[in-house]
Amino acid sequence: MLDPIPSRDARVPSRGEDAILHRRVDRPMHNVGCYRFVECTSLDARGVPIGDITAYDDVLFPYDRGLRAANDLRGLGVARMGAEGPLIEEESAVTQLGMVRVTLRDLENGFARAFDAGA
Repeated sequence: MLDPIPSRDARVPSRGEDAILHRRVDRPMHNVGCYRFVECTSLDARGVPIGDITAYDDVLFPYDRGLRAANDLRGLGVARMGAEGPLIEEESAVTQLGMVRVTLRDLENGFARAFDAGA
């Protein structure tokens, strides 16, 4: 699924605040979430990036609570969990420095990680 963050008309936040661009809550069924961040000129009618495309980051987030102590999830294969996963909130914001900060949070136990795309 592609979420355009931020759009060309997104406002830069005022002093002392971040501008929330996108928030979604989902209950994933896999052990690890893989998020890709790219910058593109525009999106076509289906929401697919077109024009100039620049890759920024790949972010891995442990949905499986047993993986949260791991320092590196890159060598792990993405697999379906046997049971329903935790309730996860994804939030994207533009910081005062103009960076896109993505925060992934387990709403049921408070575990969270934040990533600055392109940093």
